[in-house]
Amino acid sequence: GIHLPDIYAFMRAAVPGFESIRGPVRFLTLPILGISLLAGIGTADLARAAAASSPRAAQTVAWIFVGLALTHALLQPGAAAHHLRTPPHADIDRDIYEWLAENGDGRALLELPVHRSAMQPAALATSGRSMLGATIHWQPLLGGYTGHPPANAELTATLAARLPEPRAFADLCNFTELGWILVRRPEMSRSARRRWRKQGLPVTLAATFGNNRLFRVDVACGANVERLRAELRGARTGSTLENVPLGRPGPIVATIDADIPLEIYAGLQQWIEVEVRNRGEATWPGLTTQTSGRFGIQLRWFIENETEPRYDEITPLAADLSPGESVRLEVSAFAPPQGHHALEIGLVSEEQGWLSIAEGDRGTVVREEIRAVPLPAPGP
Repeated sequence: GIHLPDIYAFMRAAVPGFESIRGPVRFLTLPILGISLLAGIGTADLARAAAASSPRAAQTVAWIFVGLALTHALLQPGAAAHHLRTPPHADIDRDIYEWLAENGDGRALLELPVHRSAMQPAALATSGRSMLGATIHWQPLLGGYTGHPPANAELTATLAARLPEPRAFADLCNFTELGWILVRRPEMSRSARRRWRKQGLPVTLAATFGNNRLFRVDVACGANVERLRAELRGARTGSTLENVPLGRPGPIVATIDADIPLEIYAGLQQWIEVEVRNRGEATWPGLTTQTSGRFGIQLRWFIENETEPRYDEITPLAADLSPGESVRLEVSAFAPPQGHHALEIGLVSEEQGWLSIAEGDRGTVVREEIRAVPLPAPGP
């Protein structure tokens, strides 16, 4: 829960251009470009020197460099296969997107499951197909993938992942212009499919495409979109979108229930369902795109033979929890190497760290012994 300043963060804030590059390793493009330019200058000098003796010598130098470039390309695995091609519209569900092109009415589309991590290949593929399908129907999208996500991306994805929970739907509808929900059942977990079979949201099944269900939202959404936009423009009011003050509201009393497996595959990202309930007397802040002071859930691992715990990413509550209210989340878990470890799941404030150290705090952490095991060997 402790954040230390670093030079790269300062450069991103102070030097124009740095903020557009996601990680320091991407700056390798600068020396690569420089080397390429120097190689071009050197080749030009050799060609001019050869041309001074005879035109045939200059042509020979040029063909030598062309041959070297082709040889290098052919020796690289798969390099010869690189080519441009048209977008693979045949690989997506054209019938869904063509239906939306005729009937979408300019309303925003949300496709489920949403991706919340680059380590979710199925959900990430859904996002890619959704973005590609948008070039057919041209309706607005809620979700998608980019290397530079907007500040509301995490809040929107967390709310969408909680669907069809009525409160998550109400908040998503309130702060976005949601119009359609496409439920891709084959790509969902069994528990998510079961929840959607029993959903009681104000939506109507508009069309069925195989195992996919397209729902039309029957209520007008977007009543408080401008409040969200104001927060995204930098209006830091010290409170959430529903005016709950950010930060610790006093002693925290909580109940945390989690479906913690006794065994987990070593080295992989997995998801643990966690339900947290507010047993205290004050409302917890969570419904905001701001990070400082909002509440969330985090996992930390006490790894065998290591002295310091390892922390996973924080999953925001994406809800302002009043006394007695609860929220159920899927929390990211990056499993440690093989061995016997202790896993703790705790309520955190992204300003003050783990909420388990102040006087009066109770029930903010659960602990379980976990064994990280290797993936089973593939069958014949």
